[in-house]
Amino acid sequence: MKSIINELQLKLITMSKRQTILMAFIMLTFSTTILAQTPNTVVTIKTKIYCDHCSKCESCQSRIEKTIKKLKGVKAATLDVINSRIKVSFNPAQVNVKSIKDQINKSGYDADDQKATVEYVEQLDGCCKQ
Repeated sequence: MKSIINELQLKLITMSKRQTILMAFIMLTFSTTILAQTPNTVVTIKTKIYCDHCSKCESCQSRIEKTIKKLKGVKAATLDVINSRIKVSFNPAQVNVKSIKDQINKSGYDADDQKATVEYVEQLDGCCKQ
């Protein structure tokens, strides 16, 4: 009887060691994954807003911000209509600045020195074209 009890105690101790090792492995893997994530980068891009109604109805602002946010890796996009600047927070492991500028161009607006094509500018409201 004592040998059975001793054997069960040994199994419990062994199980606990296995569980402890497994838990330590899981925690180590999880913490490494969290620490390995790339922090967000913020970039400010100049654009041109030609109409004066955007500060009232926000059609340009909504169009630009929604188009940029479609990109995987973009966390936030905010257009400052008064200063004609777009602030974008993004994960550089998922998207780059060139792709963000291309997306701004697709909404019909310039992005720094990268000009929007006529094709996309033609899709804007009449007052937004220049």
